[in-house]
Amino acid sequence: MLSLSVADDKTKGVITALLSGLAYAFPQTRPNTDPASALSRDRCVEHYTQPHVPGESPRRELHHHRDLLQPHSAEHQYYIALYTACSIYVDDHGAADPVSVGEFSQRFANDRKQLDPVFDCYAALLQNAQALWPAVAANAIVRAALEFKTAVYVECTTGKMAVSPSIIPTISA
Repeated sequence: MLSLSVADDKTKGVITALLSGLAYAFPQTRPNTDPASALSRDRCVEHYTQPHVPGESPRRELHHHRDLLQPHSAEHQYYIALYTACSIYVDDHGAADPVSVGEFSQRFANDRKQLDPVFDCYAALLQNAQALWPAVAANAIVRAALEFKTAVYVECTTGKMAVSPSIIPTISA
């Protein structure tokens, strides 16, 4: 099970304070108990699961939709919640400390300590994605997190820049 063991008490306090300050109410909707059956009846999915070449087996990954749509384990739910909390923290913290946001990717790639303890927790979380998801999904999670950090950094460091007409190329008709 994932834990905040990689985080110090300050990080735990920051995440706890952040989450307790959110005005979120869990939606009271009835769960869909059998999304896999509904998906398997979908004509688009049926098309992709049929062999396109005689003798060729159907796309294997599409037959795993039943496994992928099952309710997430407690470990997956914890990962998703912590990932979300860290992402919210990045977005909220970016303007106050753009350097730590801007250096995250390089430090992550080189397995170096981050400038912010919450970011150390976030880096450990991303490194653990492979333990919970197939490689393609884990890579997508890591890539999305790194792109998000870059976007937050760009937003925080260019927010006061004026847009200049000279940056727009002249288009001739």
